Amino acid sequence: KTGTQETYDFGGDSTSFAGGRAHKGGFILFGSRYVTGKGGFYQVVSLDPKGKILWETIIKNKNVAYGSLNGFVRAIALLKDGSVLAMGAIEDSPQTQPHTPWFFKLSAQGSLLWEQRPDQGSANTLWAAMELADGSLLLIGDDRRKLWAGTFGSEGNSLCSQ
Repeated sequence: KTGTQETYDFGGDSTSFAGGRAHKGGFILFGSRYVTGKGGFYQVVSLDPKGKILWETIIKNKNVAYGSLNGFVRAIALLKDGSVLAMGAIEDSPQTQPHTPWFFKLSAQGSLLWEQRPDQGSANTLWAAMELADGSLLLIGDDRRKLWAGTFGSEGNSLCSQ
């Protein structure tokens, strides 16, 4: 046997996945589930370097009013304190276009610390982020035509966007 292979059941109607390296060599995985008539939620799993589950948490997408998930985690960024920033977009209703950018922060133990939705006119989807030297966050997105960048405080408050 070469390497290790594991399956982690996210079940349901899975619409988006994201993942990345965590501190100390582990991994963070995001998956989404949709349950007909009950809406959707995200399942987040933290794994050690050998693939053992360290913690698992569910994040309900309270921003989606009509009972469907239609939220997409497109990327994650690991922050210096071990917390995780996840970003993507939310579709507010089946008829709404464009999407609304969305990002949230989890503690190193998987607790939801906060979530934000920047001004809808600024971007449709957030695709990448990094933590700056002063602890603020640089997020990158687009509106399907133009690149967008914004800086946010460590609590998700908007500092500047272009």
